[in-house]
Amino acid sequence: MQLAGKKVVVVGGSSGIGLSTAELAKREGADVIIASRNAAKLDALAEKLNAIAIPTDVTDDKSVANLFKSSGPVDHVVVTAAQLRTGPFKTVAMEDVRSTMESKFWGAWRVAR
Repeated sequence: MQLAGKKVVVVGGSSGIGLSTAELAKREGADVIIASRNAAKLDALAEKLNAIAIPTDVTDDKSVANLFKSSGPVDHVVVTAAQLRTGPFKTVAMEDVRSTMESKFWGAWRVAR
């Protein structure tokens, strides 16, 4: 158990790669904190995983600050949070591109900072 006794925060931990990462970290013995915008889904998953849930919106500075204030010191952070908007390049609205960059790029930046 390589992560035994370590505290791991998984941002975007309520689905997809984030959820799989949280499950793996838990199996490896970590104390896991999952963060996501979907508080209801997050709470149910935290109970299932025996993890801590902290609702977090990576597009909001205060929300990200609250995540780390609430979690205390951590050993590892994984960021998989993102909004995905797709379509042909020429037809994707600029607002969709801005929203994607806000969650994927700037969201990861906020968490890393």
